[in-house]
Amino acid sequence: MSRKWLRCLAVFVLVAVPVFGCLAGQTTKDVLRVSTIQDPKDYHPYKRVSSQVMRINDHMFDRLLELGDKPNSYVPGIATAWEYVEDGNALKFTIREGVKFHNGAPMTIEDVVYSFKAASKETASSGGIDWLDWDGIKALDKKTLYMPFLYKNSIALGYLGTTNLYIVPQKVMEETGNRFGANPVGTGAFIFDKYVSGDYIQLKANPNYWRGVPAIKTIIYRFIPETSQAMIELETGGIDLVLDVSGKDTLRVEADPELKMVYGPSLINDLIYFNHSKPPFDNKLVRQAVAHAINKKALFRAVYQDVGIIAVGPFPRSVWAFDEELLKQDWYPFDVDKAKALLTEAGFPEGGNLTIEMYIDDRATRISASEVIKNMLSKIGINTNIHSSDYSTWFSILFDGELENIYMNGTNASTGEPDKFFYQIMHKKFAEKGQPNMMRWKNDRFSELLDQARTSTDDEFKKKCYIEAQRIFMEECPAIPYYERPHACAAVKNLQGVRPVGEVYDLKDCYFE
Repeated sequence: MSRKWLRCLAVFVLVAVPVFGCLAGQTTKDVLRVSTIQDPKDYHPYKRVSSQVMRINDHMFDRLLELGDKPNSYVPGIATAWEYVEDGNALKFTIREGVKFHNGAPMTIEDVVYSFKAASKETASSGGIDWLDWDGIKALDKKTLYMPFLYKNSIALGYLGTTNLYIVPQKVMEETGNRFGANPVGTGAFIFDKYVSGDYIQLKANPNYWRGVPAIKTIIYRFIPETSQAMIELETGGIDLVLDVSGKDTLRVEADPELKMVYGPSLINDLIYFNHSKPPFDNKLVRQAVAHAINKKALFRAVYQDVGIIAVGPFPRSVWAFDEELLKQDWYPFDVDKAKALLTEAGFPEGGNLTIEMYIDDRATRISASEVIKNMLSKIGINTNIHSSDYSTWFSILFDGELENIYMNGTNASTGEPDKFFYQIMHKKFAEKGQPNMMRWKNDRFSELLDQARTSTDDEFKKKCYIEAQRIFMEECPAIPYYERPHACAAVKNLQGVRPVGEVYDLKDCYFE
């Protein structure tokens, strides 16, 4: 069957399906069809912090500033300028004038102040940001925002430019409360238009956007859990951009002259996390046994077809304080006999017929990896029950403390700072139910090092802290890093302007040649 015939068939199917009937009469020159693997279900800006929701919300909302193309660089957003004051213990922002919300209401500095007050009440947006004096944020005049710190630090701009600290309309959020995510209103380049649960969300270009009207008039994010299905649609013209690409799909794209890969710096590691609050993984020996039982090379080959990099430490090599010594030593080489010996020492001879519960989301690569890991653990006498659910359900299980034994997740350093990777999800003070340290790991020295690093502006001192913290991580084995995920997406060749940034993809400047 020819590619041309397949493209015609795909276009016919796309128009024929009622849910996408809105595309009739439009051309691909101003309609961008994107596949993403999960439906976040709730688009409230402060209640979810995952890349799956932020990749969409980033287009409906604006921050004070945004991450630039170079490390530690930032570009204006709602703020046109900023400066450190009071010897680096506070920031002043000049707020952009003439900005309108999607409902036509003018954005005021009162909305900006309110946005931070609202974000401070949600752990998913405020967790790990203990350097910010939330209550002290105030307007000095109609265009000057004052933001004091609880302690001097060098990480503030990174968090402000990459996290979900978006600007929202006070009146609308106060009126709708938790229902705000069902019909979100921001100042971003695109406006919420339509949503069908489990199917798609459609955004339309903001005609009043302060940066100018986007060339793309409609973005449709389709929820396609199976990356193989998304790739078929890309190859046959059903979609233009695939945001989640597996290893084998990368090879297919690079071999296809009508498609292309778009790459950004790798900032995400996939890890196997343990629940430290209950047996058996409150025992370090059991955690280390599991680490020795996993053949990372075989896992890498089976799930990712050798595309990407095997993780050797808790965060990616691109993070500036990465411990180069981790490249010289394999802390947990694949060794079934060693794994069994550790289990015996821990009181579980030959695995002791342990049965554990593993929780994962429903992305295809996660499911494949969990099955491979299950088989590897069976070799040392550990039986694994896998529980897969949609992202929203999975996140609630972890966040609310219902997790039994083990889970898999990707963790990012979107700011380029180790703090972003370590602090919020591993510091001991966030290890309680409803807090972001969902593995409930509490290590005094590790947490002390994170505190020392984030309160310093001396990069050399910070690096020493983070290197020691990485070695504690490797020794204590609170989680097992196994894959350094490429920040890459697949697109039709004539799509331009896709910008991988942080942990998401900026599509605001996209256009078709």
